[in-house]
Order: sequence, then structure tokens, then C-alpha cells
Amino acid sequence: AQPAATRRDHPRVLADAESVRRAARAEGVPLLDAAELFRASGLPDGALFCDFVHPSPDGMRILAEALLPELAPPLLGELRRRGPAPRPDLRLE
Repeated sequence: AQPAATRRDHPRVLADAESVRRAARAEGVPLLDAAELFRASGLPDGALFCDFVHPSPDGMRILAEALLPELAPPLLGELRRRGPAPRPDLRLE
């Protein structure tokens, strides 16, 4: 995802994004469509990006919330497989 001004001033980012989509389809791997998530949020670019390309804390929260359901189960499973947490203050929930 990029702000509208970046897409306007640097249209190559659209071709780059399409290359990533094609690669994901070719490899059969999941793809997070950050641009669509950001559009669906209804937030303006100023709230979603801290500069011309980097997501803001709100943008990162949207991405993290979308990734969490996919990443948490396998990561927690791997941590549990490895045994007790190396630090007593690190709990697996």
C-alpha cells in the first residue's frame, strides 16, 4: 500500500505491487492486500502513513490485526513444541 500521492508521483509502485501479486499467485502463497485493507478502513492517508510509503502506527495496527489470525496459531504451536518459555515472564496464551 502507498499513499495516493506516492501512487500519483511514482506510478512504478503500482507495477511493483502487481509483480508481488503475480509472484504470490505463481507460488500459491497467501497475500495480504494492504491497499485494500487501508481502503476498507476508511482512514485518510495522513492517518495510515507517516511519510511517502511507511505505515503509521494506525496502519501497522490494521496490518497486524489482519495477520494475527494467520500467524498466531502456527507460531504459538511452534513455541509450545519447543517447551517452556525461556523467561518466566513470557506466557503463551
